[in-house]
Amino acid sequence: MLIASLSAVSYLMIKAIEKAQAISNKIIAGDIPLDMSVISEHVQRQVYGVDGQWVTVSTWVFFSCWLVGIIDTYRLKHKLDTD
Repeated sequence: MLIASLSAVSYLMIKAIEKAQAISNKIIAGDIPLDMSVISEHVQRQVYGVDGQWVTVSTWVFFSCWLVGIIDTYRLKHKLDTD
């Protein structure tokens, strides 16, 4: 479970850094003006790009691991309380 959640978070972080770097390079080059609405539009386009499916899968894997961890914590607490 730990490996799955760390892998998912690592993938999400790598993709976020790549997208942020690509947008910042365009801002520095002058391709994107320093306007928050324009930058937000580019960020939204980057999120739903080619890697969008894998980002969604990674998000669900991380969320599932987190949920299983919460359920397991309650299960272990109940087991310790009854012993």
